[in-house]
Order: sequence, then structure tokens, then C-alpha cells
Amino acid sequence: VAPYAAYINVNISCPNTAEGKTFEEPEALDKLLRALLTWRRDNFPDKAVLVKLSPPPAGADEKYYEGVSAMVRKAVELGVDGFVMVNTVSDRAEDLGLDRTMGDVHHREKGGISGKPVRQRAINLVRHVYRVTEGRVPIIGCGGVFTAEDAYRLIRSGASLVQARLPRDT
Repeated sequence: VAPYAAYINVNISCPNTAEGKTFEEPEALDKLLRALLTWRRDNFPDKAVLVKLSPPPAGADEKYYEGVSAMVRKAVELGVDGFVMVNTVSDRAEDLGLDRTMGDVHHREKGGISGKPVRQRAINLVRHVYRVTEGRVPIIGCGGVFTAEDAYRLIRSGASLVQARLPRDT
């Protein structure tokens, strides 16, 4: 796919390692990015490599954001060209707006939730990564983008570009 892609987007937020850990673990991330960036250098040096991050968990605290900061700095140091945020969220916290009293089935399901429920978390993470990188690295904001206003909020938070999924015709 790489010859046809505008950029390579590596999603580090899914548990894809043998131990079931995500590539957001420092050692796994370092190993993955070194291998990927070497492969890119040898095969497709003109392709940008972007890293897709998970949204912050409900109640993300200073310690969480310190970990994100370290991860982002390391990725930039290794030569990553930018970031995409956010991936889906798997927790079913109240801030997602899933209405248990109305019988919303999503609170019982497993797997990631995307769209409107992750919008504010996406904005929060874009803002944080923009500050960490001092705006020197492109950020593609995604998650909960349905209107021009949604896109503008991500841009004002630090996104260089916005990614949105258009609804399918029914």
C-alpha cells in the first residue's frame, strides 16, 4: 500500500504486541518506530510517517499527560513526521454521553467508540500535543467531526488538518 499512500499512519493504540500491551508502552514504541522509520528510509523516503494516538481516558490526570508528553517527544526525536488523534475510546465513562437510562446499547458493547462521544477528548489531546511540540509538528485532528464548527474547534486546539468521515447514503 505504501507506494500509493500519501502518508503512513501507524496506529499505536491497539493491543498488537504478543503480551497484549499497546505500542504506547515506551519500550514497544521505541522498537516499533525505529524499525518502521528504518524501513521507510530504505524503501519510501518520501513518505511521511504519522503516529495515531489513543484518546485520553476518563479523568486523565497530570501523570497521564506526562506519559503522553514523553511518548510524543520520543517519537519526534526518532523522526516521526506528525500525529493523528484520536483513535476510538474503549471505556464507557459518563463523559461520553452514552445514556444508560434510555437503553443505549453501546454501554454494554466491547470495542471502541468513535464519533461525537470522543470529540472533547480529541480536542484535549490535540491541544496537549500541540503544546508539547510547540506547533512544529503537523497534527491531524479527528474524532467527532460532523460540522465545520467541530473542525474549527480542532484547528483552534492545534490541528493542522482535520479528518472526517462523511455519512453513507442510506
